[in-house]
Amino acid sequence: MTRGYMATALAVLAAGPVLADVTPGQVWDDITGYMADFGYSVTATETLSGNTLTVTDVQMSVTDLGDGGSFGFSMDEVVLQQQPGGTVAVSFPETMPIAFSFVPEPGDPALNAVVNYTHSGLQMVVSGTPDALVYDYTANQLAMELVEVGTSGVLLTREVARFSAEMGPVSGQSTVTQAGNVRDIAQQMTFGSIVYDLHFADPEGSGAFSVAGDMTGIAASGATTLPSGLDMSDPVQIFEAGLSGNGAFTHNGSRVSFSFSENGETVSGQQSSASGRLSAGFSGDAFSYLLAGTGTMFDLQVPDFPFPIAAQMGESLFELAFPMAPADGGGPREATMRLTLGDLSVSDLLWGLVDAGGVLPRDPVTLAVDLSALVTPFVNLFDVEAMEQLDRTGGMPGELNAVNLNDLRLSAVGADVSGTGAFVFDNTDLESFDGMPRPEGELNVQASGVNALIDNLIAMGIVGEQDALGARMMLSIFTVPGSAPDTLGSTITINDQGHILANGQRLQ
Repeated sequence: MTRGYMATALAVLAAGPVLADVTPGQVWDDITGYMADFGYSVTATETLSGNTLTVTDVQMSVTDLGDGGSFGFSMDEVVLQQQPGGTVAVSFPETMPIAFSFVPEPGDPALNAVVNYTHSGLQMVVSGTPDALVYDYTANQLAMELVEVGTSGVLLTREVARFSAEMGPVSGQSTVTQAGNVRDIAQQMTFGSIVYDLHFADPEGSGAFSVAGDMTGIAASGATTLPSGLDMSDPVQIFEAGLSGNGAFTHNGSRVSFSFSENGETVSGQQSSASGRLSAGFSGDAFSYLLAGTGTMFDLQVPDFPFPIAAQMGESLFELAFPMAPADGGGPREATMRLTLGDLSVSDLLWGLVDAGGVLPRDPVTLAVDLSALVTPFVNLFDVEAMEQLDRTGGMPGELNAVNLNDLRLSAVGADVSGTGAFVFDNTDLESFDGMPRPEGELNVQASGVNALIDNLIAMGIVGEQDALGARMMLSIFTVPGSAPDTLGSTITINDQGHILANGQRLQ
């Protein structure tokens, strides 16, 4: 939550021109109201002189984050000046300290830190109406730097702890619409490039962690529905009140290097990618998440290993969406999961560890899985008391009603497997499959190159002749030959009586 508060605060403070009629006081009320909706207490001294509102000694803070921590930032002076055409120009100090504390583990002393948030050439113009404000902003550079960190009154040096990040040029627009007690925020931003550096070492010298890197071509967008008067300590209440949001982050290239050392041994590596995307959405009803990348390269050095572990991948994707609460009136709800690891290859040095003779084809590996399902949640997954009750009683938070295998693809070491399938589940029958709801449906699988792979494993000495014979006999039970050489097919059926059939032949 601390990180969420920080991101929200900085988005507002780094946060557009439409002809309108808005005053400095209305803009300041919108900013402080927004922060208050997120649980911040705001104190400041306001002085109005003509068309200029000067706000000094600004303090915005959250003093109870539930773990003994706190978060807040301060500004010496914010100037809001009326402009021709009814817009307002907002000026921020070049340095805005952010102070926070947290308890790493229960019983540990609090770790206190101060990060300076600075800017170069930040310009903001606010337009619109009091109920629909538009923040347009640009900056040559935004930066954050850890300037103080310590615990129990002892400050740590930069050799022990440091953090810095710079981004720019920055431009964006934020629209804030107020309707009753609900505030809707929509944002679009571009960051140019980001350069960052993080290092932390155990003051007693037993270990250290460092990461540094950069990204280019960065863009972000998002939307949030924020009701007022939220109790951030009660997840069920804040989502029932209507809190929801979604966001996306993309880049056109990234590089990162890292190292981790402990007890005299160091693991280090580098990673880069040609592009990437991160998106997420949340509400009291459902959650979604997507992480994708292209042109990824990875290099890892570990102790006692004779050479770097190097790999590259053309495409990667992980996507997940699932319901967080029962549907109105109950009943099944949709869930999805997708995973893609495309064109994954490793170095010849790694191949040489398992296949020194070069027997196996070394074509890139691809794995793709696309699943969709129907599930019925019984409780709200944010309801802590309900989840604890299920844990005490051994109950389930929901049930699985149906699964569709929309796509399965696996290509590796000369063999290819693909498949589709669909099953429904009878949750009233927990006996046919030993406590699992009885499935009913069909799975279709096609494969090629399997026999050639078995021959190669025999040639390498990994599989013996007798083991290979057993494997081929098992394949003959579950598969039938295809129309092309070294191809196989299989249809696995589970009928309404719980019988399992392979290509019409009953197995159970």
